Amino acid sequence: MSILHRQNKRPCVVIYLDCLRSPEFCSLTPRAQILWIRLRGQFNPNNPDCWNKATGQPQVKFSYSELLKIKGFHSKLTISGVFKELIDKGWLTLTERGGKGGALSAYSFAGKFANFPKSRVNNKK
Repeated sequence: MSILHRQNKRPCVVIYLDCLRSPEFCSLTPRAQILWIRLRGQFNPNNPDCWNKATGQPQVKFSYSELLKIKGFHSKLTISGVFKELIDKGWLTLTERGGKGGALSAYSFAGKFANFPKSRVNNKK
């Protein structure tokens, strides 16, 4: 087995360099950048919960208790502020509001860097 073949089996988050180098991404706070990358890593095309049933678009859900484990995310107020920043700046859209009964909010990626690599997403559609 070649080294490249073994490396391809490790989980990774695909984010294009033009996204990381863009003025829009650089204008986000470090917490917003971390959260956006974590949300990208949360997406799994083989998980039915990662697809909005009404629109067929990719979506992610993340609990606040999981986010509180990340360095720099000290309170629910901090997390809410970071989600608000990502929504206000056009990086995320709220697709399902959670809250009561422990339901998680669902978010879809928005903007020019919303798309996932075609080979992964097209397999699901």
